[in-house]
Amino acid sequence: MTKYGLRTWVILLTLAPTVLVSLLLGSYFTVTRYEQLEMQLVKDGTNIIEPLTIAAEQGLVTNDREKLMRLLSVTHRKHSPAVRSITVFTPDHEVFVSSNFHRQFDSFRLTPDEPMPDTTDIEYNYSNNSILFRAPILSSAKQDVGLPPTPLGYLTLQLDNSPTMLNQHRAAFYTFLIVLLGICVCMVFTIRLVRKVTKPITEMVHAIDNIRKGKLETRLGGQHIGELDDLKNGLNAMAKSISEYHLEMQNNIEQATSDLRQTLEQIEIQNVELDLAKRRAQEAARVKTEFLANMSHELRTPLNGVLGFSRQLLKTSLTTSQYDQVMTIDNSAKNLLGIINDILDLSKLEAGKLTLEQVPFILRDAVDEVMQLLAPTAHHKGIDFAFIIDNKVPDDLLGDALRIKQVITNLVGNAIKFTEQGSVTLRISVDQVRGDNVCLKLEVKDTGVGISNEQQEALFQAFAQADASISRRFGGTGLGLVITKRLLAEMDGDIGLESELHQGSYFWCTLCCRLSPIALGDHSQSEMLAGKTALIYEPQAYSLESLETPMHGWLMNVTPCRSKQQWQSLLKRSVKYDYVVVAIDEFDSNQLQAQLQALTYITRHAVLLSAVSSQHELEHLENYQGMFISHLRKPLVSNRLLNALQRMTRTTKAFPVGHQSLQRAEKMPMKVLAVDDNPANLKLIVTLLKEKVTQVAMANNGEQAIEMAAQESFDIIFMDIQMPNVDGVTATQTIRQGEYNQHTPVVAVTAHALPEEKANLLASGMDDYLTKPIEENLLDSILQHWYTFNQQKQQSKELCHPLIDWQQALNQAGGRADLAKEMLHLLIESLPESRDAIEQAWQAKDAATLKAQVHRLHGACCYAGIPKLKSVVGTLERLLKEQYGQQDVEPEYFELMDLLEQLIESPPQGLTDSNTTVANA
Repeated sequence: MTKYGLRTWVILLTLAPTVLVSLLLGSYFTVTRYEQLEMQLVKDGTNIIEPLTIAAEQGLVTNDREKLMRLLSVTHRKHSPAVRSITVFTPDHEVFVSSNFHRQFDSFRLTPDEPMPDTTDIEYNYSNNSILFRAPILSSAKQDVGLPPTPLGYLTLQLDNSPTMLNQHRAAFYTFLIVLLGICVCMVFTIRLVRKVTKPITEMVHAIDNIRKGKLETRLGGQHIGELDDLKNGLNAMAKSISEYHLEMQNNIEQATSDLRQTLEQIEIQNVELDLAKRRAQEAARVKTEFLANMSHELRTPLNGVLGFSRQLLKTSLTTSQYDQVMTIDNSAKNLLGIINDILDLSKLEAGKLTLEQVPFILRDAVDEVMQLLAPTAHHKGIDFAFIIDNKVPDDLLGDALRIKQVITNLVGNAIKFTEQGSVTLRISVDQVRGDNVCLKLEVKDTGVGISNEQQEALFQAFAQADASISRRFGGTGLGLVITKRLLAEMDGDIGLESELHQGSYFWCTLCCRLSPIALGDHSQSEMLAGKTALIYEPQAYSLESLETPMHGWLMNVTPCRSKQQWQSLLKRSVKYDYVVVAIDEFDSNQLQAQLQALTYITRHAVLLSAVSSQHELEHLENYQGMFISHLRKPLVSNRLLNALQRMTRTTKAFPVGHQSLQRAEKMPMKVLAVDDNPANLKLIVTLLKEKVTQVAMANNGEQAIEMAAQESFDIIFMDIQMPNVDGVTATQTIRQGEYNQHTPVVAVTAHALPEEKANLLASGMDDYLTKPIEENLLDSILQHWYTFNQQKQQSKELCHPLIDWQQALNQAGGRADLAKEMLHLLIESLPESRDAIEQAWQAKDAATLKAQVHRLHGACCYAGIPKLKSVVGTLERLLKEQYGQQDVEPEYFELMDLLEQLIESPPQGLTDSNTTVANA
């Protein structure tokens, strides 16, 4: 689009209206003058012809051509400038007389078909610039008697239009001259105005451009009209201000440049200092890591002996005083070990080296394990200690059970520590479900000392307590909540609290897990309890709710009872119940006997609940006068209660718990070598091993271990790492080169607890890892694992199949051969159905069904140890999700069908002999 300047717009807006008005007025007056001249000519012609028609009547009547000729000649001469010809025609259109000879009389006369005009008729002939008038010559003889006049002929008058046209052109010319003169005058005034306006503006534009270029001394001069003079003054003032500002800015820049130069020098010095500080920090981090490793080793080594032998003492017959003293030693060592673990966990979290595992676990069993560990402290204080898990919470999950238990331990442990009376409850519910991801909400509520708003701000800071006196009164390092918050963040969760001083505290947190694709428990066991009646006596409200909630979920008819009066009243009614659950902590031995006697009248199945610190010893009591009894410790998880109810229902013999304990007490047929340079630690591990395996050998150092391993084979070797002369890693490598123990599993026993230390040891050739102080359950787990591993070698030969990776199947089943076999068996059984469903969807070209069936098969393959089938199914599922057509995925489809045929037609042997179900596994 063309941009016009101010000059152009001023000229255009000034001249355009003037020219337009001048043209309109000139045109108007010209047209008016033209019409006036033409009308005047017509009027003159009419004034000539009409008297002539009257005068010509006599000549026509008397047929006097000469007289009529003189009349026409006189008229013609009188109006000679305008008249070209006057002609009289007879009624038969013949020329009677004419004032002037004319060659083209035919153009004057009427055609025979045309009637004579009644009045004067005017005809314009623009070809020869003339006007032709025709008027009838009427007889006046009949008009006297009232008759219409008779035409005697007609008269034509031809007038010359040239003078009129000349006058018209002259008028138009004069009008044009007047308009042109007016435009010129307007142009002169416009130009003067433009000069008065545009010249100052142009000067201002140039001045502004000069100012923009940095010529701040530019100023405008002269006098201008109106507002332009004000604008000039404003620009001059602006230029002056900019000049002053520029001068000031220049001074500031020079000052800033000087300051910057000094700052850059300081920054350069600081960069050097920061580089040195960075190196010192890196060195400090390295020293910190070494310190943590050494601290862990040096503290865990003596703790190993303290904890190990204190637990060995607890297995012996002790007096009450001795038992309390040993428990004090054990608890003190546990507290010290907990502090060490908290510091190491915080260090791993800060370094970002903590990795969460994703393994299947049973939520309620994991929570029950934590609560049983915390229960003695809670029951010792006499508080109502219970956990309530909503029936909608799934039990089979995939996640890091150890870290989840650590979160619960920190939150519930703090609640117990700061609560002297009242209650501590843990509630678990489903917060959100997205596909196979479930978000759990954990709520811990206590009636303890509470936390003020000011103290809450420092609650999640490392080594911080709500009050400085707390660490002296209750103990602790202040690391628990910090570690909990960071662990929850790793699990896509959050944590918060509500609390008032002396009003208790309410902590909540969320964490996310995945639903386990395999069923770890038998969820159909509760069906046999539907419709059964149950009576519950539990004085503590939250403990009562923890019992009612799962029983309602099993569709049982529950009668709750909290008061002793109501309980006695219900006993006296003798109403029969299928099950009775009784809390017996408030009864002494005599009262308990009376209660058991009364229960025999209303039920055949009784569950007795007691605190861990209860005075009653009921493990031996399984049947009382025909009433089957199960004794459970509080707090109670639904799975333990369900198992107890089922055992009492299905059997009339003693519970298999004692039998299972005997089985666990049996020694495993293994030959074990223990190596440690510390006599106390060596004595402890040998003592523990002798309780669990049939043969134990020991070596005091690495050289002795190498000599013993060169003479005989062992089923497993427990190797200390830090030993003089020959360390554990070197001894292991030397043993591997021998004849007898090339493939013997070697377990590293070390006080180092950092994850990188474990990774380094496993990478150096160790097969497993055991930290000091030695936990007896971990030692049991390692022995059981490697004992099972040797048996699985034989089983893997039976399960030899080109498509099955038995080791992978074991890893996916957590090392449990029975579970791995069961998963493989279930998958093989489901393959024909899956093959038929996929084939039908393929033939029907049903993309949605095909995708769903392939996804289902892919999920089943994830935990069965069939990597090739899993890979092909995964590729096919990915292509289908990316909207590939059937023609594009034909190779993958046919390869899948071939693999299914191989597994269906030639299934692996050794699966059907497993009598272990997934639930029992």
